[in-house]
Amino acid sequence: MESPGSGVSCNQFARGNPKDEHPSRVESPSNYFQESDTSKTDEKGDENQTGTELREVSISSFSHFPGFPRLILPRHDFHANQTYARSFFPSGHGYPLCQPNTVARVSQDFKQNRGICIGDVGILTRRTEFVFMFNIFLPADHRYNKDRTPDSFYPLDPLKDSEICTSVDYFPRGSVVTSKGIKVTRHSEDPLHLTFESSEPQGSFLILPEGATRQNISTNTTRVRDYVAHNAVKWASFFANNPDYAVANGATYVVTGVDKTSICSMLTFPHHPSLTKMSAEYRAGRLTALEDMSVAYNEDKGESATHVPNNLCVFLRGIRVGLGRAEWLENVDERKERFEPYTEVFIGKPRQCFLKRKFKFGLRTKCVQYRTFSTHPFHLSDTVSQIMLNMSPDASLVLLDDSIWYIFSQEISESQTEGSLTFSALRGASFDDFGVMLDMIFGLFNVVETQGM
Repeated sequence: MESPGSGVSCNQFARGNPKDEHPSRVESPSNYFQESDTSKTDEKGDENQTGTELREVSISSFSHFPGFPRLILPRHDFHANQTYARSFFPSGHGYPLCQPNTVARVSQDFKQNRGICIGDVGILTRRTEFVFMFNIFLPADHRYNKDRTPDSFYPLDPLKDSEICTSVDYFPRGSVVTSKGIKVTRHSEDPLHLTFESSEPQGSFLILPEGATRQNISTNTTRVRDYVAHNAVKWASFFANNPDYAVANGATYVVTGVDKTSICSMLTFPHHPSLTKMSAEYRAGRLTALEDMSVAYNEDKGESATHVPNNLCVFLRGIRVGLGRAEWLENVDERKERFEPYTEVFIGKPRQCFLKRKFKFGLRTKCVQYRTFSTHPFHLSDTVSQIMLNMSPDASLVLLDDSIWYIFSQEISESQTEGSLTFSALRGASFDDFGVMLDMIFGLFNVVETQGM
């Protein structure tokens, strides 16, 4: 996949096949998912990664794994951040952040000059905000990490320049990224003047007046993945047992890629009557909704700023860490049912079949026994992780990389007119749409289990 913009310093989308040095775990995409037409090829790793055998596995039904969020029908009114994340997810660029900086209590220097970076470890809040906890490349006593790391924490050697893939202006100046079905009219480029309308039931869009730079850890670098695998159980237990967070299984997020900018505007709109249309205008550096249902945000440099780096993260990508059944039950304190995590899925009609081809996945439609329950942010990887664990029920953990979703941003690139500055998702955010996406993931890739060393 080629980047929409320019300045690619290395091939950040190449797929490798590094061998696994840790038994009893399943991984994605480089270990766990392999492209279907190459999965049976005998690929060689480097001289330190030999002797690994990959076994293809399959499944015919789906069962819930302890600690992972369950899917339920909506029980709350429209929440802008949740809709933003859900409607933008099919774009394939990574996890969309309606709040492009961490909501953790960190120094102003962190927020104003650094922002979310590669190597950050944290979780997503129920409002889909990223909570920074620590960075794997900084010592425990660093001002960003102090009093935040698990007791067993030790830092990883910082990445070399050759291990980071940077695409300057991956999204060029004036780019607009939208969910499916949003019409963008460009009235002028300098100054930037845009209008928007849509009849879709829900959606979002993002304006990047100064573009955005993309950074990813190179796929040729495996030491970060190995380091995460070595510490995964400890970190997942640390977050799950922390009373301030008590996160769901699969919630631990290790950032491996970011799209960052210094200024952006975004809008999201909820389910609405069929006769109502979303309407908005961007003019003079401000985005304004022209109806009452939409919520618009503007993140700017501030009047006093002289030089502002790319501190706002609009899309993040990372490794999601999930524990197998035995590891979760052994390492995480038992929870009352009302604290079990749930993710709300917005659909027109309840469906009982989630995947058409291989998997059956039930949607909980009955009311939860307790009025209050633990709302979990939407992330389709939570479902993929459980499917993978169903395929390998004795695995101790699952590491799921957001790069498996790149295929959906590739669809966008292939459908675009050359030079276009509007990047529109081709898939919606309905229950059926997500079912098709999962069907594609498991149809395009063979799932394999790494056995021992």
